[in-house]
Amino acid sequence: MTGLSDEASNGYITGMVDMLSYQAVLQGNREQASCINNAFYRDEATLKRVVDAMFAFPDKQPVQVLIVVLNKACGS
Repeated sequence: MTGLSDEASNGYITGMVDMLSYQAVLQGNREQASCINNAFYRDEATLKRVVDAMFAFPDKQPVQVLIVVLNKACGS
C-alpha cells in the first residue's frame, strides 16, 4: 500500500476487516465474524502477520492477503 500515510493504510485495512466481518454476518456465520474481529482487533500477532504478509507479497491485492491470513487465523 505504497503512497498511503500510516493513518490512511490503517483505515484501509480496518475497513477491509469490518467488511469481511459484516459479510460473514450476512451469510449467517456470526462465529466467523466474531473470530475475524477478535483475530484482528485483539490479537496483535494476527495484525503482525497481516502486515508481514502484505510486505512479503506486494504483488497481491491487500484484501487477498487479509482474507488468507484471517481465514488461517479462524481455521477456514
